[in-house]
Amino acid sequence: MTAPLSLEARGIQKAFPGVLALQDVALTMRGGSIHALLGENGAGKSTLIKIITGVHRPDEGELRLNGEPVHFGGPRDAIAAALRKVAGAYSLLFLSNDQLIGARDPFGFRPLVIGKLRDSYTMASETSALDLIGAEYVGEVEPGQMVVLDRSGLTRRQFTELPPASRGGRCVFEHIYFARPDTLRFGQSVHEVRKRLGRELAREQPAEADVVIPVPDSGVPAAIGFAEAQKIPFDLGLVRSHY
Repeated sequence: MTAPLSLEARGIQKAFPGVLALQDVALTMRGGSIHALLGENGAGKSTLIKIITGVHRPDEGELRLNGEPVHFGGPRDAIAAALRKVAGAYSLLFLSNDQLIGARDPFGFRPLVIGKLRDSYTMASETSALDLIGAEYVGEVEPGQMVVLDRSGLTRRQFTELPPASRGGRCVFEHIYFARPDTLRFGQSVHEVRKRLGRELAREQPAEADVVIPVPDSGVPAAIGFAEAQKIPFDLGLVRSHY
């Protein structure tokens, strides 16, 4: 059984749009339902209270979640606070009415790139997506970084501390399998990296063969590199079904 979630509001005087804020409120959430202990303002009444953290800011008072202060700082602060509690690999985009926010995990496992199209900016997981719309590649969202695109342009902020350099990482499957061959991944051409992997395979595991046949699609550049290094003919023998 999960522990109950307790929410306290003390001295909040101003009601948010569509939100009831009382002088002294204690809420406990159990099993998806909200039980309110409201004091004399709400005694004997069933009251639904919604508090949207990071969107509406009270003029005064404080809000505590499980005894810890909740800060009202807008979507950027709310996203940063949430991501600092997340462990794992991610690249995320958050879209609101007036801004696009991108964030990348502090290890840099997952890619996220920035492009510029005329006077505007955009973000994508691959540079090939920028090529398709004619956008100029600007650079990567750095590990542990948040990038905000709004009417004022592009701003960067570091939302969390980076791990020790020895623990930083890149997802090897981005180069081996996930990414398109015509994209830049972690600043390197995916096609060229796959060819170099094929050459390295030929160095470590040479083979006597009549022909090198790739397993499409991501295996094609590696097979080219292997064939070049071994000076063995390259040809197609397998065709991937697209249907």
